[in-house]
Formats: sequence, C-alpha cells, structure tokens
Amino acid sequence: MNYRIGDDFIPVDNVNQGPTATASRLVPLSYRNQQQQPRHALIYLPAAYFQLPSQRFNVTYLMHGWSMNETTFLHDAAFRRMLDQGMATGELLPQIVVTPTYYPPTSEPTGSWENDDGYITDFVQEELCQSLLPAVETAYRTYAAGGQAQDLIDSRQHRAFAGFSMGAITTWSVLEQRLAYFAYFAPMAGDSWTITNDGGLLQPDLTAKKLIAAVKASQPAPFHIEATVGSQDGTQNSMTPLINRLRQLSTNFDAEHLSYWKDPNGGHTLASATNQFAHVQETFFKKPLP
Repeated sequence: MNYRIGDDFIPVDNVNQGPTATASRLVPLSYRNQQQQPRHALIYLPAAYFQLPSQRFNVTYLMHGWSMNETTFLHDAAFRRMLDQGMATGELLPQIVVTPTYYPPTSEPTGSWENDDGYITDFVQEELCQSLLPAVETAYRTYAAGGQAQDLIDSRQHRAFAGFSMGAITTWSVLEQRLAYFAYFAPMAGDSWTITNDGGLLQPDLTAKKLIAAVKASQPAPFHIEATVGSQDGTQNSMTPLINRLRQLSTNFDAEHLSYWKDPNGGHTLASATNQFAHVQETFFKKPLP
C-alpha cells in the first residue's frame, strides 16, 4: 500500500475508489487550547462525506496510548483499511474519526505510561470539550448546530470517545467527567485511574463506586460502553474486576449499558486495537441508547 503523506493523503488502493467514487481522506487539524498553545489532530473523512454533500456525520474521537501520538492510528495501513472497507460494506456506519493527542505541545512521551496520567487529566478537564470539539464540529458536517457548549451537549448521541491503553484510561475519565458531551464509549485495554493507577486491579470497589456516582449525577444521560481487551493482554487483569464490580453495584452498568468483549488471541498491540475498534464500531450509533 502506497501513501502520499502531506496535508491531505489518500491510499492508492482505497476500496472506495472507482470511476466516479471519491476516496476517504485524512486532513490535519490545527487548533489552540485554552492557554492558546497550538494543538494538532488528524481527521478521517469517509468517502461518504464527499459522496453525500448534504449529509451530517457522527464523530468518534480516538485517543492513542503511551508513547504514541495523534498519527499512530490513522497512519497505520491496516487500521485505515479497516475503516475504508468497513464503511464501504456497511459493517461500520460512515463517520468522522478524530485522533488527537494528550501530550502537551512542548513535551515528548514520558519514560513510563504511569507518568501520562497528569497529561490525560489536563486534556479531559481543560481541552477536550472547550477546544477540540468546537474546532472539529464547526469545521465539518457533524450534528452539532455550533461550537457552544449547549450545541455540543444537544448532539451528544452522535458522538463517541474511544481509546487504547492509556487512551482507555482517558476514555473512562471522559465517561466520568464529560458524559454530557458523549453517548458512546470504548475503553480498549485499560481501566479507570480515578482513584489510583491500576484502580480496577487495586481498588475495584472504590473505583466502581466513584464512576457510578458520576454517572448518577449526570442522569438522565443515556450511554453505552463497549469495553474491549485482547484475550492475551495483561490489562484484562485490571479491566475485568472493575467491570464485574460496576455490573454488581449498579443497574446503570448492566448489559444494556456495558458490554465486555475479548479479541481472540489479541495482545497489547495496534493490530488487536484495530480489531477491537472494528468490533465496537459495529454497535456505535446503531444500538439504541438504554
């Protein structure tokens, strides 16, 4: 597979290409956070975005893991092919996929994933809904009427947040703190660190209770979580106890609200993350919210 990498690049063997078809495209997004620092993300626009110029589109925000960045998923040939083929065949609904980064503009990946927690907190609390969402959803045909907070809240059923590894920790944090803006969530290979690092393993009861309290405070705000992990991935040792406690302690986390799927033979790899993302997208924006 050959790519031309630049301001806008298209795979030459895109499955949507043909005599009249328009291929999917990747477009860089530049915006500023609340401190007026420059920030960057990548945006995947499906072929349908160009074929159906009057249609609005759902949006999934996808966060990378430790030592990765905003280009990791969408510059990966297998991941991009999964999106193109899934949307071409109808297995996945055509949608916009946005890949930001939680790393600050002046920082490199830290020496350990545990050191990323502060960056994630800053991203969720100070940047995601205040800067990134308005930048994306005023520039492209989404369901948001505008970039104000109420516009974004009113269109939450058309918005998802997913993440792999430390991106999964980010996803749980978004569920806890920004449920008003998102309806679908996919933590892939990671638990919640709202109480402590590896909270699903070390403090599953307290972690579950804090998440339950946050969701209760945001009701009525229907949501669905597609939690996933590779069957050979050690992070399930933190995810499984947390998910079990959530299900035991609250009907807001029953099977209608929270699914848990293991990628057969999947490890803590980008290949398994691709499989997991494809799996959750079979439900996102299709399954009625409970």
